[in-house]
Amino acid sequence: MYHFYPVVPYAMLLVAVKLLATYCYRSTDFEVHRNWLAVTSKSDVAEWYVENTSQWTLDYPPNFAYFERGLAYVADWVDPAMTEVDNLCYASEATVIFQRVTVVLGDVFLLFSAYALFSVLVPRESAVWGAVTQLVFHPGLLIVDSIHFQYNSFLYALLLISFWFVSQKQLVAAGIVFAVLVCFKHIFLYIAPAYLIFMLKRFVFASNNPVAAFATVGTAVAATVLLCFAPFLHQMDVVLARMFPWGRGLTHAYWAPNVYALYNTADVLLQKIMRVEAERATCVNTRGLVDNYVPGEPTHAVLPSITPKVSLALTAGGLLFMSYGYWKLRGNGMLWRFAQGKHWDGIYLVYELALLCATSSIVFFTFSWHVHEKAILMVSIPLMVLVQCVPPSLSEVINNVTQAGTLSLYPLLFEPAELPFKVCLTLALFFVYPLTYPTPIPLEALQTTIPKADSQLYAHLPHLFVDRFLLGLTVAAALYQSVHAFLPWGGVYPFLPLIALSATAAASLLLSFARLVHFCSTVCCGWLLHCSVLAHCPT
Repeated sequence: MYHFYPVVPYAMLLVAVKLLATYCYRSTDFEVHRNWLAVTSKSDVAEWYVENTSQWTLDYPPNFAYFERGLAYVADWVDPAMTEVDNLCYASEATVIFQRVTVVLGDVFLLFSAYALFSVLVPRESAVWGAVTQLVFHPGLLIVDSIHFQYNSFLYALLLISFWFVSQKQLVAAGIVFAVLVCFKHIFLYIAPAYLIFMLKRFVFASNNPVAAFATVGTAVAATVLLCFAPFLHQMDVVLARMFPWGRGLTHAYWAPNVYALYNTADVLLQKIMRVEAERATCVNTRGLVDNYVPGEPTHAVLPSITPKVSLALTAGGLLFMSYGYWKLRGNGMLWRFAQGKHWDGIYLVYELALLCATSSIVFFTFSWHVHEKAILMVSIPLMVLVQCVPPSLSEVINNVTQAGTLSLYPLLFEPAELPFKVCLTLALFFVYPLTYPTPIPLEALQTTIPKADSQLYAHLPHLFVDRFLLGLTVAAALYQSVHAFLPWGGVYPFLPLIALSATAAASLLLSFARLVHFCSTVCCGWLLHCSVLAHCPT
C-alpha cells in the first residue's frame, strides 16, 4: 500500500514553480488546444474529425478528443467565449490561466505516478525523490509543456502506470493501459514494437498455453482500442487521414536532430561547394520550410532523394535488429533463475521494458519520416527510468542524451524574453540536473549478493572526448542560435543557426545512441542482473 501524503508538499511546490510560466511565450499549440476545446464542445461527435473552421483541425486519436471534451465542461464555466469555434486565436486572461493550469495538473499526475513507480524500483527514500525530481522537472518537459504548451506530462504518467503494472507482474493490465495511451496520442506507436516483442517473450511464450495467453492479451488490447474508436467506426478513413498526414515532407521546418539533419546539412554544403544552380534545389527541406512530399520530385539538390519507402526500410531494419537482439538475449541461465520467482523479478521486467522502449524510440526518431524535434522526449523519458540503477558508463551516455536533446529544443523558445531562461537552463542542465543522478551500487555490495556478478558491468566506456566535444559544439550552436537575430548580421541566412544546431545535436545524439546500443548488446546481461537485484542490495 502506498502512502501518498509525503507527495502533497512536493506537489504544492511543483505547482508553484510551473505556474511561474503562465505568462511566458506560448506557441500556436495553445490555439490548437483551445480550438479542440471548442470543436468537441460545440460540435456533434460525428463532426469532430470533419470540422475545419480553423486550420488547427483535430488530428489526435479519440481519447484525446474525449479529454478535451471533459475540459470543455469546465472551460464553459470559466469563460464561455473560450469554447466558441469562431473565436479564432482567442486568448483572454481566463483562457490563458485555465489552459496553463490544466497542463500543471498533468504535471501533478506525473508526480504521483512517478512516486508510485519509483517507490517500487528504488530502495532508498532519498533516491526515490531524486528519481521523481528528474522526471517532473525534466528540462524537455519544462520547455515543451510548461512554456511552448503541450500536454505530455499526463501521457508519460500513463506510461509510468503501465510500467508499474509490469512491476506487479500484471502484464495484461500493462498492455491495456498502453493501448489507452496510444489512443490518446499516436506518437506512442514509437514504442508499440517494444510492447509487442516484450509481451510475446515475457507473457505469451512464457505461458504454459501460449495460444490462450496470446488470445487473452490480444483480446484485451483490441477491445480497448475498439471501445475508443467505436463512435468513429463509420468514418475511420477520415480519422486516419487526420492522424497520419502522409503527404508531409521528409523533415519538419526545424529539422529534428536525427540522421536526416546530417543528410540535409551535407546536401546544403555540397550545393554551395559545387555551386549547384538554385533551380535544382527545389525541395523546401533545405530552405527551412515545410511542404508536401510530391513523388518524383527531388528532395535534395545534390544527394540522392530520400523517399518514404527508403525511410520505411531504414526504420523496419532498425526494428528488426532491435527485436533480434532482444529475442536472443536470454540473460544467461543464472540471471533469470536468480531473478525469477523473487519479489524483485517485476523490477527486472520494468527495466527490460524501459530499455526496449528507449531503443524502439531511438529507431523511430533516427530513421522515420517527418520527425518532430519534440519526439526526443520519447527517447529521454524511458532513459530516465533506466538511469536509476545503471553503471557509470551508461549513466554518462544517458546524461549526454538528456543534455543534447534539451539543447535541440531551444528553437521552440525564440522570443527575446526567453533568452535569460535559456542561459539559466543551460547552466542548470550541466551543473545542477546531473546531481540528481543516483550513485551506482558498489561492485563489492553487488557481489555480496551475487558472487558471480560480472565486473564488466562496471567497465567504463572508452574516453568520451568526442562526445563532450560534440556536446560543446551543440551548446555553442544553441546559444548562438538564441542571439543570432539580435546581431548586426542577424538578417543574413536566418536559417543557418538552426542548421548548425540540428547538425551538431544530431551528431551528439547519434553517437550516444550508438554507444547505448553497443553497450546493451555487449554487457546488457550483467546490467539487467544489476537492475534485478537493486531492491535487494543493502543500503
